[in-house]
Amino acid sequence: MRVITLIITVPAAGIIAIGALLLAFTAELHAALPHDPFGGNNVLLHDGAGGVTAKWRDELARIATDQEAVKACTGDALSDCRAVLKLIAIVEEARGYRGRALLGHINRAINLLLRPAPGAWLSPLDVLRSGTGDCKDYAFAKYFALRQAGITPERLRLVIVHNKRRAQDHMVVAADEGGGWLILDNRTMALVTDVEASAVYLPLFVLDGSGTRRYILPAS
Repeated sequence: MRVITLIITVPAAGIIAIGALLLAFTAELHAALPHDPFGGNNVLLHDGAGGVTAKWRDELARIATDQEAVKACTGDALSDCRAVLKLIAIVEEARGYRGRALLGHINRAINLLLRPAPGAWLSPLDVLRSGTGDCKDYAFAKYFALRQAGITPERLRLVIVHNKRRAQDHMVVAADEGGGWLILDNRTMALVTDVEASAVYLPLFVLDGSGTRRYILPAS
C-alpha cells in the first residue's frame, strides 16, 4: 500500500492575502468586545442586581420615546415642547464645538441648567421639564443631549461609581474622545479622564445600549 502525500503550495501573494484577512478579522473581533471606562473586567447582568438592570432597561425605553418627541417637536414652541426647545438650544450651541470642547459645553450647560434635588429614574425630557434632579438625572440629560449632538452610542457610557472619599454611590457619564474616556460629572465643570477619576471613584456598574455590566472588583 502506497501512502500519497499531497503538498499544497500557496503563492506568497496568497499568504499575504490570508494574513490580511486574519488581521482584519481579529480587529473586527476586538472592536466588538466591550471597551469600558475605568478598565478592568466586567460581566453582563440579567434581571436582578438590586434592580439596576430592570431600571436601565426601562430608562432606555424612555430615551427612545423622548427621541420621537424631539422629532415631533422640532420647530414647535408649544408648551409640551418647552423641554425639547431647551435641549435643542444646548445641542445647537454645542455643535459649534468639536471633541473635548463639545463634551465640556454640554457638561457645563446641563450642570448650570439643573438644580440639585432628590431625583428618580426619569426620562431625559422629564428631567429638563422639572429643572431639578440628582446625579443620575444630570447623567440622563447629558447622555441624551450628547446623542442629539451626534455622539454615537458606542462612544457613551453611564457609570455607577462609589465615591471613596464620601462613601456614597454616584452616577457619571463617560464619553470616548479620541481613544480615551472623559468623565462628565455634575459635581464639577472640569472634564477628567477615567484614569484620573479612579483616584476618587470605584466603578460598580456600566450602562449602555447593550445592557448592564457589573465590574469585577479586585479582592480587598
